[in-house]
Amino acid sequence: MLRKILFCFFPYTLLILMSTSLYSAPKLIAQKSFFDFGSIREGMDVPVSFTITNTGGDMVHILDGFFSKRLFQHEQGKNSSFPESGLVTAVYDGDTIKVRFKNAKERKVRLIGIDAPEIGDSREEAKFRAHMARRFAFFYLYRKTVKLSYDWEIEDKYDRLLAYVWTEKQGLFNKFILSEGFAAVFLKFPFKYREEFIEAEREARELEKGFWKKGPYLSISVRDTRAYLGKLLSVRYTCSRVQTKGKFVFLYSSGEEFSTLVPRESISFFPELKSFKGKALTVTGFLEEYKEKHQIVAFFPRQIKIEKQ
Repeated sequence: MLRKILFCFFPYTLLILMSTSLYSAPKLIAQKSFFDFGSIREGMDVPVSFTITNTGGDMVHILDGFFSKRLFQHEQGKNSSFPESGLVTAVYDGDTIKVRFKNAKERKVRLIGIDAPEIGDSREEAKFRAHMARRFAFFYLYRKTVKLSYDWEIEDKYDRLLAYVWTEKQGLFNKFILSEGFAAVFLKFPFKYREEFIEAEREARELEKGFWKKGPYLSISVRDTRAYLGKLLSVRYTCSRVQTKGKFVFLYSSGEEFSTLVPRESISFFPELKSFKGKALTVTGFLEEYKEKHQIVAFFPRQIKIEKQ
């Protein structure tokens, strides 16, 4: 929207300039024009500037803030008509969720400024990361009430809301998922927290958190799982029971305080699940909690290793 308005005004701006006595040289050339979306902040002017060069070689910088009030008032008016809070009812992947608002209407919400791997990617490593990012978002957002705030663009071409998602404990979730290493900064479009997000990803890489881990993941025993909820790691245990229940096959630990869940759609990848009973296993994935029980969802055989006894 902003780009369209800018391009509509640009030719008329040049005509006005060329008609003034200040720029009376025989020929004027528009050398550079830009709209600095990255500098937009709430309550600030939107800077627009052009550099004009005449045939004599003189350069003149003009038109600072030409569209600022009109455009930003338009965006503020749009923001006020969009919902500010709701309940997360679905998590599609690490950067897309569904939120139910007070009027019972549900909308897909794309988190601004982040990029999580796609579930539909054909590469196994990318798919593994996509599932882990989704489990991360599910763990922290599903059935939680969240607040939404917006930036210069409110909806995308897929009719999704573009928003910053805020939680009571984690604050700005868009930044939180970056700081934990389960997404990367999406820099194709400008947004107000750009520098903060870049720094959050940089620190996650430096600390080798989440996807940025080099080498083997941290390996813990079942008794230590509570201290590491919300982390990507490996859990060692002996499988005492295998049970199919609902949409999953459960591989329980001896006290059933921990289990590995294999989704029904992934069972074909695990032809010998029943044989896991009594085996020492090391399971790698995102450690989460459901009804006070700790678990890891395994989508690929690489996530479950049978140890020698």
